[in-house]
Amino acid sequence: VGAVTDALLRDPTEEVRRAAAAALDCTLLSRLMGLPDLASALVSDRADLVRLQVARTLRGIVHRAALGALERAVRDDPTPEIRRDAARYADEVRRALDQAPRVSALSAPGRPDPPVDFPVDETIILALDAPVNPLTILPGRVSLSDPAGIRVPVLVRPDLVRGLRLALTPATPLAPNTPYTVVVDPAVEDARGELLSGPLRFTFLTEVRPWLKVTAVRTARAEIPPEYVISVRFNRPLDPGTVSSESFQVTIQETGEPYAGTIRLSRDRRVIFFTPARPFPLRHTVNLTLTPDLADTAGNPMEKPFTTAWPVRAGAKI
Repeated sequence: VGAVTDALLRDPTEEVRRAAAAALDCTLLSRLMGLPDLASALVSDRADLVRLQVARTLRGIVHRAALGALERAVRDDPTPEIRRDAARYADEVRRALDQAPRVSALSAPGRPDPPVDFPVDETIILALDAPVNPLTILPGRVSLSDPAGIRVPVLVRPDLVRGLRLALTPATPLAPNTPYTVVVDPAVEDARGELLSGPLRFTFLTEVRPWLKVTAVRTARAEIPPEYVISVRFNRPLDPGTVSSESFQVTIQETGEPYAGTIRLSRDRRVIFFTPARPFPLRHTVNLTLTPDLADTAGNPMEKPFTTAWPVRAGAKI
């Protein structure tokens, strides 16, 4: 246990750390459950494959033992609340044991329906309808390929708590108007500790052209103090020549008049800051409008105008 813990904490290789985590999990479980033969198979000089196979066996044992305990509680416990909760949890465990994972959705943050017009430079969220074991998401087991079957380098981050989501971040922007396929290798395990029956596949089509998009701005209708500095973050660097009071319009809603201030770009050109020349008037509303005249350094504009507004109140918390 000490050697595997040391590898988990200090080894620079992600694959070794994942194998160590699985091995440590198996070692502790096997000893707690009185299975010394399995525990002895997990000594540090044995192959990772042996330890992972023991992990699968123990995981299945644990799931079925938990289901048995829950079913006994549903049948025998005198407390109605415990019987109700046990029934709900038993259903969840039963689904995990009986249902093989399938891809239920694939999206980007804020885009729930993405099979077409998928952003070329955003993280891909793969949602599953049944959990997988995140410790078996080893390098190369989740891939992203172009139409020619060439793999695109991606950083894969599994959901470590529920095992129902995988986040894939491409190393470079994807090509516009191009189909890509995400594949989860059958070597990945489901919640039963068993290998998938086959690869999970999902194909999506990227947007026809990349658009400049707002990725972060203060929530609309949230109050702002009079001295508030407006900041808007974009998904890619802006062309400074397109940033002006015409493309980044700040007005007072009640009068419709433009509000004077200083507009500047961040060093990475992804954030626009607007500092008012004088405090915004109290009990008024500040409107912000971004027009498609804004464009990134490759000339990609915003797809449509963006608008938001904030009431001004003294002492408003930012």
